[in-house]
Amino acid sequence: MLVLGIDLGGTKINFGLVKIQEKKFEILKQNTIASPDQKEALIYALKTNIQKIITPNVEKIGLAQAGLIQQSTKINLFSPNLKALENLDLAQILEKEFNLPVSTDNDANAFTLAEATFGAGCGKDRIVGITLGTGIGGGIVMDNEIYHGACSSAAEFGHMIIDSNGRKCSCGRKGCLEAYASATAIIKEYENRTGFRRDTYALEEEAKSNLEPAKSIFSEASDYLGIGLANIINILEPEMIVLGGGLAQVKFFTDQAISNTKKFTFGNSGECVEITTAKLGKEAGMIGAALL
Repeated sequence: MLVLGIDLGGTKINFGLVKIQEKKFEILKQNTIASPDQKEALIYALKTNIQKIITPNVEKIGLAQAGLIQQSTKINLFSPNLKALENLDLAQILEKEFNLPVSTDNDANAFTLAEATFGAGCGKDRIVGITLGTGIGGGIVMDNEIYHGACSSAAEFGHMIIDSNGRKCSCGRKGCLEAYASATAIIKEYENRTGFRRDTYALEEEAKSNLEPAKSIFSEASDYLGIGLANIINILEPEMIVLGGGLAQVKFFTDQAISNTKKFTFGNSGECVEITTAKLGKEAGMIGAALL
């Protein structure tokens, strides 16, 4: 089956022409752009860039998008890291524009589905995916199916409360994991302490050179992520947790977090649950979108 997969995140949008077969996939063509932050510009960018890579033999479109997607209506109810998506039914808009069926879901759900099907979790039945980037997203895949929960909002691990009187999160609440262990949180904390703005890769180099406050900030963030991962293990005990997103490439951070997890897990669950990084790289969300 030839599918157009779109991974619409808070920072960028990946478009891909993906050939899906039973046990393998092939990306025939792809394109990446920055995510517009206004509704009209976002819709225009989607239509324009789809037009650039779509072919007459495409059968379906899969759309992964940042935010809470109501499964019954396909409407994006809440997207704290890209407000332009809120209250939009992008699936319907694209169906009318291209006369093709469109499936849509949360971007972290799509990432997890891709890693469970073709990536690090291939062959396992119970997978949790965590995307570490602008925010922190999550997905649960059991027996090759995404678990959505009773109200379509399951696996919002980035919004588990780890300090009820803590930092304000982009969702409006206080103390969410995302406010402590996302790339946005790490960059913001560095800026608060120094007055300078650096990306996480530059901060990683500073931390590895034992420079403060980068070293302390990463250490604190990895502790918080370790607590979050331990909570997931204590509640769900999946076979594997797969870490993806841009921040997952910062090994100085993820290695500490994985090590810290064992301090907070119950019994021997910290030993039996494998935690690893994504195998499909930056294409995972796009491949997952195609799989939808």
